[in-house]
Amino acid sequence: MTGLVVGLFSFGLSYFEQKEVLKETRLQEMQQRLVELQGTINDFNRRENHRAITREVSRLTSNKNLQLILIVGADGFIYHASRPALRNASLSSQPNVLNTLQELDSAQPGKVWLTSDDSAVIGAFPIEPLPLKKVSQVLNSAYLYAEFDLSHDIELLQYRHQQELFYTWGVLLIILSIGFSALYFDFKQKIRQILTGTKKLTHGQYDYRINLKEKNEFGLIAKSIDRMAASLESKTKQLTVLAEQDSLTGLTNRYKFYRLLEKRIHAYPDKMFALLFIDLDRFKIINDTLGHQTGDEYLKVIGQRLLKNTSSQDIVSRFGGDEFVLCLESASSKTQIQTQTESLLKDLSKQVEVNGQNLFTSASVGISLFPQDGRTIHELIKAADIAMYQVKSQDAVAISFYQESFDHNTLNYLSFRTYIKNSIEAGEVYPLFQPQVDVRTQQIVGFEALARMKDETGNWISPAQFIPVIEENGWMVEFSSVMYRNALSEFQEWVQNQQPERLPSLSLNLSIMQINHKDFLSNLDHLLTQFKAISSCLELEITEGIFIGNIESKLPILAAIKARGIQIAIDDFGTGYSSLSYLKKLPLDRLKIDQSFVRDIDIDLNDNAIVETIIAMASKLGLEVVSEGVETEQQLSFLKAHDCHIIQGFLTGHPGPLPYSKHSKVA
Repeated sequence: MTGLVVGLFSFGLSYFEQKEVLKETRLQEMQQRLVELQGTINDFNRRENHRAITREVSRLTSNKNLQLILIVGADGFIYHASRPALRNASLSSQPNVLNTLQELDSAQPGKVWLTSDDSAVIGAFPIEPLPLKKVSQVLNSAYLYAEFDLSHDIELLQYRHQQELFYTWGVLLIILSIGFSALYFDFKQKIRQILTGTKKLTHGQYDYRINLKEKNEFGLIAKSIDRMAASLESKTKQLTVLAEQDSLTGLTNRYKFYRLLEKRIHAYPDKMFALLFIDLDRFKIINDTLGHQTGDEYLKVIGQRLLKNTSSQDIVSRFGGDEFVLCLESASSKTQIQTQTESLLKDLSKQVEVNGQNLFTSASVGISLFPQDGRTIHELIKAADIAMYQVKSQDAVAISFYQESFDHNTLNYLSFRTYIKNSIEAGEVYPLFQPQVDVRTQQIVGFEALARMKDETGNWISPAQFIPVIEENGWMVEFSSVMYRNALSEFQEWVQNQQPERLPSLSLNLSIMQINHKDFLSNLDHLLTQFKAISSCLELEITEGIFIGNIESKLPILAAIKARGIQIAIDDFGTGYSSLSYLKKLPLDRLKIDQSFVRDIDIDLNDNAIVETIIAMASKLGLEVVSEGVETEQQLSFLKAHDCHIIQGFLTGHPGPLPYSKHSKVA
């Protein structure tokens, strides 16, 4: 009887002990992570590497238990946040966080701080100063603040405890009833065996088996307890797998990758291996155009291809988003690493059908080598990440081994990236207007507004430099919003001052990212109201990228644009994904022939035939034709002879500011 009471009491204590151990473990894990993060964030902050900070926050957010991460300036401004709604907000909107940081600011300045309760572990640490966006300071330092949700872990613990409690009470009640009967029989040894098994079960020793072979009630009880132990052992193993595995691809997750790599470095401190940092190029476009479900399926394909091209010695991990990290142990030389990586990239770039779409993408790979490029995981990942940035800045290169000189190049890239972001936020996107001329009347009938940016010295930056940075970082919607507002403002002012007899059209480029944005139409309505005087002459140019994915889903948006009195043109026709069957479904007004077909129109018979066919087809569909890139009289003569309606190019005028007076007619 005493054994039963002890078993029940120890079972109750076991739950609270496990709960405290869980909290202590999470505290230790978070303290270790915060100390590491403090160095990482400060390092990135000194380099103004805000993309790396954002990515680090994103990687942390991939842990579902991390419910909130904030990077806060001394002025109380939230610079980075795991919740998009909190980005660029004031900390006053989070009074609990503000009170916590102010108390920490005065009580423990300069230290990593941790606390916990029954539902969460909260941590914070000071980081190097961020640029103040407000005059007043509410804190003495900038901080990183994180909340680790314990509720999921505690729910799992409670669930397991309830299962154990259910089975244990049932078993103990049976044992109790048998115990009274056993007063007259010598069953003490069997009861002791069963109690031992029950105690071990309550203490988490799920691999223990009673193995009582009796063919009576005691044997049945022991067998039931053994089954319960086997079930709990299996479920515990499943939970362990889930904690160490990327839920989408099934690859090793970041947590397990760190553990395996630490073990490998400790076991072989002088043996070379390569760490590959792989980033898919412009994967965001797939997500934005086809949706996250298709993007997720494509990431699964990438994960399987990575496994196929590596050996069992290697470690393949997904860090989050479209970033994968590999530890290659099977290659023993730099030449072998280069060859294996080239083969891997070749396989990754192969086309694959996902949800009815044929997809392919390239990847950028940065490589660091152990031990020459670093002896810690942090150093190796940092070096490989820098090498990957070097690849991003050189379109012709796909693989790069880390070199110390890359640090300077990466700083230049990150500085340029920061400058572009700041310029967009400051509204420094400049529209230049290129005239569109009627071939028959030789009069200017419209303008296309082309976006330009300036560097710190006031010189123009080529769109080929800043557009890829904007696309890669997902800033196209913000960039286009600034461009639209500036172009419409200048054009309306010009119209009001010049009072032209016929209001010319104004063409603006419309990206697929804008079309897919949930607030696109409401933002467009706001602009039409603000610039009402010119709203009737607007034209939006879409590219053939709209044909990627489900074109039917985009027709309502295009119809809504048309309903607002805005014309729609398809730009760069002939260079993308056009399907003639879909072309007739779109509510188009104009078709713009890409300049690559016009350039050699007077000497290349193939271009000659293509342009002639496009003009004839557009005429049959009732579309107006605009030829881009017209630079010579010979090109103009050909287009005029084949009934092209409008031309645009250096022959009619270079892009420039309004008012436009030069080349008002074509000679």
